[in-house]
Amino acid sequence: MKISLVYDRQYLDDCWRVGGTWSAYQATKLALETMRVEVATRLEDCDFVIFWDCLELAAKYPDYLKEHSRQALVKIGGYFQGDPDLGIPWGMLHAVGAVVMSSPDMVGDAVKRCCARVEWIPDGYDPRIFYPYPANQMGGSIVACCGMDDYRGCGRVLVSGLPVRIVGPMVDRGDAVKVSSAYEGQVPHEAMGDFLRSGYLFLSLVGPSKGFTISRLEAMACGLPMICSDQGWQQLCMGTAKVIPLKRLDADPQFLSKTVAELSLPELRRMRETGLAKAAEFTPDKVGAMWLDLLRSME
Repeated sequence: MKISLVYDRQYLDDCWRVGGTWSAYQATKLALETMRVEVATRLEDCDFVIFWDCLELAAKYPDYLKEHSRQALVKIGGYFQGDPDLGIPWGMLHAVGAVVMSSPDMVGDAVKRCCARVEWIPDGYDPRIFYPYPANQMGGSIVACCGMDDYRGCGRVLVSGLPVRIVGPMVDRGDAVKVSSAYEGQVPHEAMGDFLRSGYLFLSLVGPSKGFTISRLEAMACGLPMICSDQGWQQLCMGTAKVIPLKRLDADPQFLSKTVAELSLPELRRMRETGLAKAAEFTPDKVGAMWLDLLRSME
């Protein structure tokens, strides 16, 4: 089987090689290759094409879709709940063979707005980059990632007064983070594992967005205990992380620092182990098997 992964090359290469979308793209490519699927970069002579967050399909690939619509899939990473149109041109997706959503809580919205087949396949991670630090290492920093859906969350971290290290590509949308001494700039995808393993606690305080929040999965895979907001895809975090209500956090800026201070070493170790167990559900072979099952059902 031969698959083409098509994405907005200029946008993804220039802007997101350091962000979560690039991580998710690379993880999907690895998952397919793990299943011995040949991944190409051109449309010609492919059994299927997966358009990766490349939503202006009618404008970009009208001839291909006209002749091969049932062989085309669209992968959608996430969107903001506050957007009444969800930021997605649903009308362009009716002709494709399947629409794949990263989070199960997005599937219902897609089914209501799209006539195409809708499936859930989660983003995975690359275990060659994201692997745990030694179990006896419980020192280091508190770390956070500032991305498209969590730059406001990093602003909440700064208000708490906690000593934290922040990296990420989308700080132009978060001035408070951009000028903070805690912000250390962009980190290439290949170096994110080392950054995460330098910490002992990961903070993910995203707001009301729908999406997989891949940085949470990558932190778990690196063995970091996590404090996260009660937003985003909660099934990834329940039972593995310390979940705090966003409303409580916004009402009391010091609530986060109090929560961190109350964490005991046994609790941190428990969060580490449960997080590693949860991350093991999203390895390339398991995510790749989901893609392969979907593609075979479309043959």
